[in-house]
Amino acid sequence: MVYNVIKELKKNRAPSDNEIIAKLLKYGGRNLWRIIYNLIITAQENEEMPADWQTAVLCPIYKEGDKPQCKN
Repeated sequence: MVYNVIKELKKNRAPSDNEIIAKLLKYGGRNLWRIIYNLIITAQENEEMPADWQTAVLCPIYKEGDKPQCKN
């Protein structure tokens, strides 16, 4: 399952605040995928998400219409 999600990542995207690029995850190989899987399982078993996973960077992108309106 983790592998399926990773292989669907788009390669040429800007990294998030953790500086990890999708290309690194895609080509990291089975050992990296296994480590990521184990991190997810550990978080699930402990019912606690690591603090770093709780950070998000939102960047609104204007598309069309009135700029001050959030819906645009």
